[in-house]
Amino acid sequence: MQKLISKYGLAAHLALLAVAPLFLFPFFDEGTSATVQLWLCLAAALWLLLEPSRHTGEMLHSARQRVARAIFTDPLFGLFVVLTVVAAMRWANSGAGLGVDLDTNKYCIALPPVNWLPGGVAGQGKTWFATVVSAACIVEGCRHALGKSARLSFLFTSSLLAGLAALTALCCTRCGNESAIAAVKCGYARQSFAGTAFGLYFLASLVALSGIFEHKWNRLLLVFSFAAGSTAAGAFYFSPLPVALAFAAAAILVMIGCMAYIGLYSRAANILKFFVGILFAALIPVVFATCFVPAELTELKLAFINGAPLFPEHFLEARKELAEVAFKAWRGDLWLGDGAGYFPLRLRFAAADGEWWYEEWWRLWGGIVPVSSLDGWLQILAERGIVGLASLLLPLAFMAFTYVWRLAGSIGRHSFLPLCGLGVVSVALVLAEGFLDAAPVRPDVLLALGAIFALSASAFPQRKKSEEKSEDD
Repeated sequence: MQKLISKYGLAAHLALLAVAPLFLFPFFDEGTSATVQLWLCLAAALWLLLEPSRHTGEMLHSARQRVARAIFTDPLFGLFVVLTVVAAMRWANSGAGLGVDLDTNKYCIALPPVNWLPGGVAGQGKTWFATVVSAACIVEGCRHALGKSARLSFLFTSSLLAGLAALTALCCTRCGNESAIAAVKCGYARQSFAGTAFGLYFLASLVALSGIFEHKWNRLLLVFSFAAGSTAAGAFYFSPLPVALAFAAAAILVMIGCMAYIGLYSRAANILKFFVGILFAALIPVVFATCFVPAELTELKLAFINGAPLFPEHFLEARKELAEVAFKAWRGDLWLGDGAGYFPLRLRFAAADGEWWYEEWWRLWGGIVPVSSLDGWLQILAERGIVGLASLLLPLAFMAFTYVWRLAGSIGRHSFLPLCGLGVVSVALVLAEGFLDAAPVRPDVLLALGAIFALSASAFPQRKKSEEKSEDD
């Protein structure tokens, strides 16, 4: 039991930290969710430093020293420290959002108190700070403290927890939870969608399902299948149709790659077992739709079968006009932007000028006020400026460098290829979705993407001396 806890306890805590926002969004506001994340981050950080994966014959204190040395000398950790300081500044430099111009006695946009520091609307800073701290803990743990079996355990545990979160949220729709119902009715007026994170864990569950044969975890086949099916249901119900279709196409690609890997490095009979697991997983969304989700919501999600379009009427025209508002906001401050959460206010004041597209959008979506520019990257620039965009892309660039370096050093050696490819597919999906919505700054998406990409690079064998051998190699 002690060995089991030592081997998989850290993976379980990191997985819980990564999936926590998906459990919390139907019940709590962003501030409360951020508080929970910070406490979970403390627990995960303690496990990271006190109970990392060990090499064969390595004492626990030696493993602790090795992992601590690797983390604190990692340039990415230094970058996370800088990003944490910037996030703390943004939290401290929060503005009211709306203010009153005393000269005209009219509402106006109240920008952050210190205009030369990163800022945001009150409430946004705490969420971003918690996200950066959690991402640092998860990414560093996945890069330096998880062995081969623990990496697969992280994929499975996070996918299973995400599947349970999807089941919980869908049950909430039957109970009349307004947040869950609004998340299912995910129109394009929303900034981002919970289904993106569920989709990432769905892809991770497929890779985990293909890895059970290598580790002889065949008895858990149905549990892995439940994780895949429940996360697929979450991706379907909590995403608009184009996003759900993108993840479906990526899932087909991942499944083909997994079956090819199983055929090359395992028995042919395992391909059939993998296929049976996929068939069982496909039944889970049907069960969810029948037992847990109100019929009207399921009919809404299946409207495309009756000929409903992928995008609403005048979508491209509205996107163009909304992008112009975002571009004007960004030109006001190229480096820092207006502040996180200010773009919806910009849209409200643009509506006060009588813009036609705002009236059209209001009519098409039944009175829903748009809060998105329909171009996530431009909205990020408008709210966070070049500094905010760099804070997203620089960690990704560091991990991409590690990925390429480890890939070059693993040529001719065995790697768990499905996991190696999963990181590239996941990053490509989120980057592409960023041209439609603000998924790249959504906390649950960032934590899932950071973990998956870090694990993908770690799946390549590391250059090491011949006498060194990991307990999982």
